[in-house]
Amino acid sequence: MARLIRGTGFGVLGLAAGLTSQMLSAQALGLPASDPVGIGRSGTGVAFGQSLEAAALNPALLVTLKDPASVFLSAGLEMQSSQTTLMSTQHTLWSTDRNRALPALGGAWRLSDNLVLGVKLDDPFLRHDVMSDESTFRFQQQAIDLQTKRVEFQGAWSLNPNWSVGLGLGTTRVRYASQVALRVILPTDVNLPLGETNPSRALMELPMDQSGQGNAMTYSLGVRWAVNPRWTFAAAYQSAIRADLDMQAGQSRKTPSFLALDGSSTPEIGTETKGPAMLNATRAVPGNGKVVLPARAAIGVRQRYNQLLTWEVDLRYVAGKQFELPTQPALATPSGLVASPGVLRQPRNGYGISGTIEMTLTKKWTLRGGMEMLSGLLDGSTVEPFVGGTPTSGFSLGASYKALGGEWSLGYQYRQSKDEKSARLDGAWAEGGFSVSTTPTQVEGMGHLMSLGFKMAF
Repeated sequence: MARLIRGTGFGVLGLAAGLTSQMLSAQALGLPASDPVGIGRSGTGVAFGQSLEAAALNPALLVTLKDPASVFLSAGLEMQSSQTTLMSTQHTLWSTDRNRALPALGGAWRLSDNLVLGVKLDDPFLRHDVMSDESTFRFQQQAIDLQTKRVEFQGAWSLNPNWSVGLGLGTTRVRYASQVALRVILPTDVNLPLGETNPSRALMELPMDQSGQGNAMTYSLGVRWAVNPRWTFAAAYQSAIRADLDMQAGQSRKTPSFLALDGSSTPEIGTETKGPAMLNATRAVPGNGKVVLPARAAIGVRQRYNQLLTWEVDLRYVAGKQFELPTQPALATPSGLVASPGVLRQPRNGYGISGTIEMTLTKKWTLRGGMEMLSGLLDGSTVEPFVGGTPTSGFSLGASYKALGGEWSLGYQYRQSKDEKSARLDGAWAEGGFSVSTTPTQVEGMGHLMSLGFKMAF
């Protein structure tokens, strides 16, 4: 049996090494974890027993907790940014709107030797970026703000000392906002449709905003097999997040700009005076409001090597083909609907690996480190700044210290992107509409996760 266990564990490590050789670095759409311990482990932990934070990944781990009750609360900061470089000019543009708060909590209550209940609050997906007004990608999308807050109530049942199963049921609050720049033709009479008797005079560029929110029912499943006190195998599944948002659209607070019909020259004198009348003659139309965020699954193997060191490796699966975000807002005018060409995304399923090492130095101090790598969410030809989509990686460090009647934990992860070129991002919008230039644009991204938390047992 010991030889079989070791063989299985090293087989997982070999498969992980094979997957690693096919992956490079980038920033993922989903977060590995929201709490400091999970961040310090880079989201590894579906088999990490006696860890309340790991129970957020796998509810079956709740039965491994020794205390009658325990709770943790943490607050952190998530930072991300992207940059685009037009290869023909080497001109680089950085995104803004980079920071978000990252709260998390968890709790567990033992009802009997075989049954434990729990609760968790986390942020499974988080994405936010605003591109520069100089970027021609603004005609496809200029800003994104995707936030998810998930609350799940969990339960775990121990079938015997070696086997346990877990279930989580809850809801996720999804908030989404986006911005896009549209160009509207200004005819001689802006209140009438374009035609031979009402010809084009100029273009007006008008940024459009939309936002919406909604709830989605979610669930998680987990199973744990403790072969012996040193080796544990486990698997966990987190459902997709599906929500139909009540979208509302409107004109941005930015001041409209005016151009000649070629889309770049200065318009004739007096064009600006048509702006207010054109705005009064138009109506904002929101996108479809459908959000689907991928389901995720993981299997893990954990070994307590000795009293000081424990390691785990998880293999992950992301059902990326499910991924979908709302379409861009449009503008209804007397001459018809003016719409963005939109962002072409071709999502795909993917695999990944994550690993962690945790060292118990003293009765008070614990140190940990981790890494993760995931294959790309999008086909390489549709990579773009807002979702990213290239293969992803992160590297993390963390520590815990027991003081003041509980345990303080700090976690940090650095996230760096793989450079990817796309011929779909640069373009121009003239009288005939938007057209792609096919000039390659390089997309890069990076981010940071950090969190401080406190855990108490009762």
